[in-house]
Amino acid sequence: MIQNIFLTALLSLIALRLGIWKLFPAMEFSIKDEFSNMIIAGLIFAVALAFYGLKCIRREALGRSGFEGPLALLLIAAAVSMPWTADVSSSVSAMIVLVAYILFFHMLFETLLYARSRQIFLWFFAACSLVVALIGINDIIYLSSVPAQEIENARLTNESLYYILINKRACSLLGWPNVLAGFLMLGMPVAAGLFVIARQWALKVLCIISAAVMLTAFFFTYSFLGWSVFLFTATIMVFILWRSGFLRIPPKMGPWVMAGIFLLMVLFSVVVIRKNFASSISPRKEYARVVASVITEHPWRGVGFGAYRAASLKFVDNREGLTGFAHNAYLQIWAEAGIAALIAVIWLLFLMARGSWRAWLAPGERDHKLMLAVVVWGMLAFLIDNLNSFTMLKPNSSFFFWTWLAVVASFIYRTPPVCARWLALAFLPVCIVGIFLSARCAGYLNWLQKSVQAVNAGQLKEGRAAMAHGQALNPLDVRVWTALGMSYLQEFQRTQERSALERAQAAFERAAKIAPNFYHSFLILSRIHAFKGDMLQASALQQRAIAISPYETQRDLLLSQGAQR
Repeated sequence: MIQNIFLTALLSLIALRLGIWKLFPAMEFSIKDEFSNMIIAGLIFAVALAFYGLKCIRREALGRSGFEGPLALLLIAAAVSMPWTADVSSSVSAMIVLVAYILFFHMLFETLLYARSRQIFLWFFAACSLVVALIGINDIIYLSSVPAQEIENARLTNESLYYILINKRACSLLGWPNVLAGFLMLGMPVAAGLFVIARQWALKVLCIISAAVMLTAFFFTYSFLGWSVFLFTATIMVFILWRSGFLRIPPKMGPWVMAGIFLLMVLFSVVVIRKNFASSISPRKEYARVVASVITEHPWRGVGFGAYRAASLKFVDNREGLTGFAHNAYLQIWAEAGIAALIAVIWLLFLMARGSWRAWLAPGERDHKLMLAVVVWGMLAFLIDNLNSFTMLKPNSSFFFWTWLAVVASFIYRTPPVCARWLALAFLPVCIVGIFLSARCAGYLNWLQKSVQAVNAGQLKEGRAAMAHGQALNPLDVRVWTALGMSYLQEFQRTQERSALERAQAAFERAAKIAPNFYHSFLILSRIHAFKGDMLQASALQQRAIAISPYETQRDLLLSQGAQR
């Protein structure tokens, strides 16, 4: 009974993680992303508090996945990087999410040790993947009808939205084409495996339809490298299953198999032509150069877990078309948390590969081995894809990395449980602190959103009242000081009162002190000094902004000049 309750809670968290990003349409893009992460993290900590509290009360043993060593090293490395972080607020949020996801991994792992729970989970995940794929296809229908003027407006206001609109790539509930592709890499093999082990033809037909819909949505992500990785891993796994006797193709099925292979080749060719091979490779050369520069600066301790974007600004001459991720999850982990974090990840992957191979060779039921193979197939595709993607790090997709790690661990589990009532007890304060921090960060982000909306609407008094709440909850986030400074700057432009200009300067100076790698604070300070007539200081601050981020500074200057005309 208790097992079923926790399985239901964990499955509900998975469904919520998929949909929560879309539940706040009025929120600003980046705030909504972070807000949803904090809500999910807080709920994970709440479930973990009940889970480990019950373990402690009932004196039950904790399951041991075998991955505890590298996970502990990863947590230590991430924590050690915090004092030197280039962005305090981002690092705190990233640490909260990391701890929550590791707790989720362990709870799901323990729940899936039962064969019945694993079967329920795999069918549930296949159903989720089908729904996500259908929404992705609906995205394409919507994107095809967006008027040109709306696309042009997005170019000026929201780079991420403009990228999606102009390229017409499916994103579904996950907010980014690469993330949808990474998620479907996990779901498609499961649908194929369930087709083989299903006993009823109705279920088999449902699995075929699901796989076809997922493949269609995957195609519309136009993720060239994602397609390459998936076809590569599919070839390897199909060969292994065929050589092991799991796949027997009757002669009558030969033409259908050849037709399927031909269809995949056609789709792959369309992706290559549509996406353009060179357009996928060229930006990654810049990503590689930037991440190498960040690593070279601090190879041992890193620049702060979750702070890569802030630390990389000064190494980017032109961020147009680029994101705040390195597009190589392993190098970015090294850049953020140092060499120890990279060692932890390599250690984790080694243990997973060794455990999967041993489980494959060990005696066991045919269906169990087949599902082990398709689960590993999905994880293998996901991990290789992260050599040129960021789905292990972006919180709304890294959640599914930790989910799938728990699934793999439950299949290869061979170690005895740890009889540790006191170890379970030690997790309880972590969960309590996690709930507190998640709620505090979510509350802060809510006030930040309210303050931004009020200031943008010209309601300066209401905006500052919201900012006061935000400052009390998180005084080390540059965004609240930037919003406060903009409100005083608006007041000065309306009234020409010198005191408003002085308050704006103080707010932006505080923002620059908290986040010295963000160009925006120095650019606004340059304008403030120009208002005050100190052109020498204004020029120096503008040059500092340009040195940090040449493209974004020049873009903002051009937009400002256009507005003044």
